[in-house]
Amino acid sequence: MSTLTEKPAKKPTTRKEKTGLAQLGDVVKGTVLAIPKLRSLPNLNGLTTTVEEKMKLARQIEEDVTTAVKFLGDARCRLEACQDHLERKIVNSEVAQPMTEMREYLKGVLALEDLIYRSTAAMAYMKASFSQQFASEEEAIEMLTGLVNRGLLVHGSVSSAITVGYKHYDISREFGLDETDIADVKDVIAKFARVLKTLVRLQRQAEVKKALKNAEITLDQALDGANGTCLLDIPAEQYEKNGETLWRGGGQMLVRFTNEEVIPIQGIGSIEQNVKEMVETDVRLRCNTLLWDVPPGSGETAFEKVRTGVMRSMDLSSGEAKTYVSKMRILWYFVRRAVNAAKDKEATDKLKDEFRGRATISATEFFGLNGNGGQPCQGTALLEFEGSFIVKGGGTVQHLFLLAKNLEDDGEMVVEVAEVPEHLQKILGEFVGKKYSARDDFASCPEQLRRILRGIRGHADMAHATAE
Repeated sequence: MSTLTEKPAKKPTTRKEKTGLAQLGDVVKGTVLAIPKLRSLPNLNGLTTTVEEKMKLARQIEEDVTTAVKFLGDARCRLEACQDHLERKIVNSEVAQPMTEMREYLKGVLALEDLIYRSTAAMAYMKASFSQQFASEEEAIEMLTGLVNRGLLVHGSVSSAITVGYKHYDISREFGLDETDIADVKDVIAKFARVLKTLVRLQRQAEVKKALKNAEITLDQALDGANGTCLLDIPAEQYEKNGETLWRGGGQMLVRFTNEEVIPIQGIGSIEQNVKEMVETDVRLRCNTLLWDVPPGSGETAFEKVRTGVMRSMDLSSGEAKTYVSKMRILWYFVRRAVNAAKDKEATDKLKDEFRGRATISATEFFGLNGNGGQPCQGTALLEFEGSFIVKGGGTVQHLFLLAKNLEDDGEMVVEVAEVPEHLQKILGEFVGKKYSARDDFASCPEQLRRILRGIRGHADMAHATAE
């Protein structure tokens, strides 16, 4: 009987897999690494010479751009000052070629590839432009338009960094200006905006003075049935549209009241263009509609009824009649705003006179603008905010004024809100009787009060500068 012998079982073989660094090593063996080479670096020892040369050239660009902008401005003024046709021809023959050369130079230097030189040219161009003397608002607007056309400024929105009147701008980033450059330009622009505001104010004061000479009756007399020309004060107005806060401009409007109609004659300020279009289309408003709560043509049915009547009575097309009714409604709003403002003004003027009787110093003395070494005088002053004040959180306030005291407390000048009228209790009442440091342009005052004091000081500053 044979014996079967079992063969020993084979041990299972195992294969070691390379992992981690070992596997990476195999991968690397077949890879040719592309090691980046460091480019040649500038010689730091010789950098001083390069910097000095570039700074010298940049300073030359700055000087030349300033000279060119000033020459173009002076040449334009000289041409505009010519009263005689022959004189103008002679002056033009002398300055035409240099003006062309200057414009070509500015065009070229603002297009330089080197960012340092281009930004230097842009800075100098803007600073020189904003530092010019302007004889009218139109000249200033023309300058701003020129900066936009050259790409130095771009049109913005109410949140833009630069606001000049009702226009908003941002500084273009195409010229490589950094934050320090922009802050430097903004200082010049802020000064220009103040000068422009004063210029606009003086122009409009002159226009209003001239219009007043043509006014025959007051608004009260007109509302009592008197006939004649009347100058209306129309305040600016804030409103909401699609969640955005917008403004309707204000100004003055010369109108003629007859037994039956209100006829627009002239507009001054932001409403000027609107009134001009009313005059051109012979828009008239029935006096009895001023007693209504809404303007004529309110609502779709009423609008169509008025439009149809205008088409027949004035022989206008459907489109022309629609435009006419729209302008008539704007006229209604203008007159109603003037009437409401006049009623408010009558009441507030009486209260303002009472406050004025309790004041011991002027607003000019309160802010140290009276030649007292720039130091505010101690005492109580009537402070008035000019125009409409935008309240934090929404809404506007007209006829903003208050009594404020300048006091010395522990060797420091402080301001205290002494008294405010009843209609301002909601926005100023919480500050009455409290003292705040006047340092750094009222920086430590609560935001709402700080904005009011700074706004009043700005108007007082302009009035003082204008008087000088």
